[in-house]
Amino acid sequence: MRGWCVATAATSTTSTCRVTDGGRRVSEHEAISAPIREAQPEASRPPNSRPERYTFSPAVRVGNLLFISGTTATNERMELVGPGDIVEQTRQIYRTFDALLKAAGGSLRDVVSTTEFITTTENYRKTADVRREVFGGPPYPTATGVIVAGLLREGALIEISAVAVLPATTAGGSSRRQAARRDRRARPASGRAR
Repeated sequence: MRGWCVATAATSTTSTCRVTDGGRRVSEHEAISAPIREAQPEASRPPNSRPERYTFSPAVRVGNLLFISGTTATNERMELVGPGDIVEQTRQIYRTFDALLKAAGGSLRDVVSTTEFITTTENYRKTADVRREVFGGPPYPTATGVIVAGLLREGALIEISAVAVLPATTAGGSSRRQAARRDRRARPASGRAR
């Protein structure tokens, strides 16, 4: 199998990836990398300025599904937010999810499943209030909670991953790409509009 990824522009928040097997397309997906400044309005980091050592995408889109990587509570400088406070860490993680979902054309209401990895049960029940805030009421996403001995980010008390089903209007990709496809279909081979 061979694959490639290409960003739609230098400042794009998405890149399209295609995997092929002997010329036959196996899958196509978009890697979503929301600018940190969307997650943190006061941030000054440029879009897609994630450290090069990271070997994962914050989110990957396949059709109208968005898979959001396990996320801990960090700010624009990649510093832990809410040390010792699982509730504030949870709130920060959902702020990050909100930015990723907006970059993909969705919202927190599109989340259908979450998995939470926690290092402590102290104040964990209070994270339910954050879920009520961010998801706006029933039906809530499915949820799995797992108690772990530790997380990779020092001081992190919780890490959450999620899956979202994006609205059908965004299932074909970004609105800019959808418009480009419509334009190409509207033009004859000579390049002139019909």
